[in-house]
Amino acid sequence: MNRLFGILALSGATALLSGCGWLLGDDGIFRDRANDYRKAVQYESLQLPEGFDSSAINSEMAIPEAGAGAGELSGRFEVPRPDPISASVSAGLVRLQRLGDERWVVVGMAPAEVWPRIRQFLDTNQLTTGHLDAQTGVIETSWLQPENAAQERYQFRIEQGIQRNSAEVYVRQQSGQGPWPSRSSDPAREAEMMEALAQFIADQGAMGTVSMLAQRTLESSGRVVLERRSGVPPALRLRLPFARSWASLDAALPRAGFVVEDRNADSRTIVARFAPEDDTTEIEERGWFSSLWQRVRGSGDGERGDRYLIRMEEINREQVRITLDGAEGAAVPTAAVEALLLRIQANLS
Repeated sequence: MNRLFGILALSGATALLSGCGWLLGDDGIFRDRANDYRKAVQYESLQLPEGFDSSAINSEMAIPEAGAGAGELSGRFEVPRPDPISASVSAGLVRLQRLGDERWVVVGMAPAEVWPRIRQFLDTNQLTTGHLDAQTGVIETSWLQPENAAQERYQFRIEQGIQRNSAEVYVRQQSGQGPWPSRSSDPAREAEMMEALAQFIADQGAMGTVSMLAQRTLESSGRVVLERRSGVPPALRLRLPFARSWASLDAALPRAGFVVEDRNADSRTIVARFAPEDDTTEIEERGWFSSLWQRVRGSGDGERGDRYLIRMEEINREQVRITLDGAEGAAVPTAAVEALLLRIQANLS
C-alpha cells in the first residue's frame, strides 16, 4: 500500500512538473515575452488612393534618420547610480528662516499637506477665511478687529520648498483699508502670526490630511536638481534668485561637511575643504562609496580633506547653477563630484 502511494505521489509530481513546463515553458501559455520585440517585422506604410488625406495615419512616434557619422558609441557607458536616500535638512522639521527683511516658515512636508494645516490653524483660532486659491497657494483672512488696535487682515502664501516634499509659508499683514501692500504694515504682527503658525504645525506632527485640489496644483518636487549631461561635469540647478541661493549655499556647506576657507560674492566663488565629521568606519560600510571616499578626502598622507572651488553661475533672475572643481585646478573624478554635490543638495534650505 505504501509502495502504491509512493508511485502515485511520484506520478503526481511528474505530472505537476510537466504541467509547469506546459504553463511556463517556451511554448507555454505564460511564456516569457520579454524578447518578442526582436522578432518584430517592419511593414510598408499604408498607401491610400489619390485624393484621400493620409495625415491621420502618419506615425506619431517616427524614428529620425541617423545623421552622418552616426554609429556605435565609443567607450563604455556606465548607468549613473540613483541618488542616495538621505534625510534632507527640511525632513520632518518646522523652522523659521530670515534673509534681510524677509521671513518665512520652512515645513518638511509637501505643500498639499501644509494647505489643510493652515486652514485648521485659522479655524482653531477663529480667524475667518475671506479668500482661498489653491492654484496659487494663497489663503487670506477676512478683516479682523483686535482689541485696542486697528483692523487688520493676513495673507498666507504656500510655495514649493528647496527640497522635495518641503514647503515654504510666507505671511503678510495689512493694517487699514486698501490693496495688499508689498510688505507687511506691521512687521511685529507678521512675526507673531508666523511664530504661532509654525508652532501649531510643529505640534500637529506628521499626521494629517492632504488637500487633493492643492496637490494637483502645488508642486512637491523641490527646487534643486542634480544635472547629469553628456560630456559636461555634473552640477546643481537651483530655482531661486542669486541672493537667496548664495545664502542657502553658504549655510549648507558646513552642514554638508565642508570647512569654508574663502568666499567671494562678487566672483561668486567659494573655496572650501571637505572634512566631514563622519566616522570612516561607518563610511566604509557603505560599500561602493568606500573607494570613492579615499579619492574625495585625499590619500591620507597630508591634511584631511581636499580643497574645492565651488562656483555659482546665474542662469537667469530665478535660477542658478552650482559647480564643483579642484581648488588648485586638479581634476576631480565625476563620481566624486556627484557625491559631494549630493551632500550639498541634501543640506540646502
